[in-house]
Amino acid sequence: MKKAGRKISETIKKYKAARANDDTEKVLAARRIAFFCGVPVVKVRLMKSSAFSCGVIFMGTSPSIGRAEVLHEYGHVIQLRMMGLPAYLIYVALPSLRGYWSRVPYSEYYSQPWEFAADLLGGAAEERKNYRYAPGACLDCYDYFSYVSRR
Repeated sequence: MKKAGRKISETIKKYKAARANDDTEKVLAARRIAFFCGVPVVKVRLMKSSAFSCGVIFMGTSPSIGRAEVLHEYGHVIQLRMMGLPAYLIYVALPSLRGYWSRVPYSEYYSQPWEFAADLLGGAAEERKNYRYAPGACLDCYDYFSYVSRR
């Protein structure tokens, strides 16, 4: 009985350590499931090089997904927590999906207000060293979320 109790205790410690993970490299190296800052990250082979989040981060398994993508999706999780699910779905998730499906060019995608905010909140903006946000992206982001907060 002591062995079983010790094994359960060790498993709980490992689970808590995994949930506290803030290392994007561990997330990228995971085969199926990882945690990033307490948020579950599920790797989905069919998604290839895309990712999305709605409380849980789902991401493809392509090597092109890097640190910036993990941080960006975590930024969306922060948006969800700040706004609540209904507002997040209306003002972040739907516009984001529309931009993705309408093939907004990469050069413009992360300058959209909801994407720019996710980069800032998650810390991805610091990772995107070679990415040039559109002039006025910061002000557009501020204006957009000022409008959203009054709804």
